[in-house]
Amino acid sequence: MHVTGSYAKEHTKLVVFGVARIHRTRLLATLSGLKLEAEITSLHSSLTCRKKSTPISLECSLTGQVGRTMIVLLEGVAPNQQTVVKVTVGKSQALYSSVSKKSKDKNSGLLTVGAVNIDIPQHPVALHGMVTRGSKQLSSTLQELRVTRTSSRLSRLQPEEELPQPHSPSHTDHKLPRVAPSVIRNNIGEKGLLQPLVMQFSVILQSLSITAALLPSLQAQYKMDQVNSTGITGSKAKFTVDLPHHSLSFTTKLQVTEANLPSEASIALPAVHVSAEYVPDGTTGALKNDGHRGPEGVVFMQGGYLSANADIGVFEHSLTTDLLNHLVFVQKVFMKV
Repeated sequence: MHVTGSYAKEHTKLVVFGVARIHRTRLLATLSGLKLEAEITSLHSSLTCRKKSTPISLECSLTGQVGRTMIVLLEGVAPNQQTVVKVTVGKSQALYSSVSKKSKDKNSGLLTVGAVNIDIPQHPVALHGMVTRGSKQLSSTLQELRVTRTSSRLSRLQPEEELPQPHSPSHTDHKLPRVAPSVIRNNIGEKGLLQPLVMQFSVILQSLSITAALLPSLQAQYKMDQVNSTGITGSKAKFTVDLPHHSLSFTTKLQVTEANLPSEASIALPAVHVSAEYVPDGTTGALKNDGHRGPEGVVFMQGGYLSANADIGVFEHSLTTDLLNHLVFVQKVFMKV
């Protein structure tokens, strides 16, 4: 009976629930010899809002989920198409919730990004040729679009009625009182038209890998494992970023004459921790003197600023024979080029 009485005190006035789902979205575009293909699968979103009159409160939650995202930039016509860059993003999801009770608001957000893979399969010589050709064609196309847009805009303009001149009888000169800029800023600040959203957030990136072909027979990859970031937004915003593991590796396509060269070598990079906070205007700190000149001609002005601190771990690595062979191989090839 006691539980029933506690539920009787709560009265839900309105409940709204909505779901939207798109199974597949595909985009195809061609511009100046370059072909763009993009695809998004399993796009899902839901919204829930609940308004209570006893006690007065408003609860809202918004969720979103994306199955897989793929973006490819191609050059040429099949079957001679070549991939310039390819980007894939794994399953990602986002969650936002807000609870408003009287004068107190509590907002929180969570964003999880799946594995991000960026692949540049062409070696620098071929990639340079692609970029050069694409830049010339793209510049000419943009120039044509600009000329067409300007001509169409001029053709739409019609002669308007002549406006009264400042010294004509129909013109009356009304002198308006000038308001100091400082007064305007103070009025805007007092009214508080733009209030920053205060929200606790958490961002998780599963992994990020960038693969590029340094040579036709040598491939380099930079990979970051899971990256975490937490913080809060608003006038007292602060956040932290943790990158515990990331590495740089080289992979070689072995030839018969290079049997002594290992197929892969990797370098473990030191961990990184970043912490930052926003220091609003008027707070005493290291940069509180307006017009103070810092090193190399840097001038500090009054206002808010972002104070950040990055801690990078110790880089410890033993130069193995495999890695040394890769470095020697790269040096020989580049010297020949």
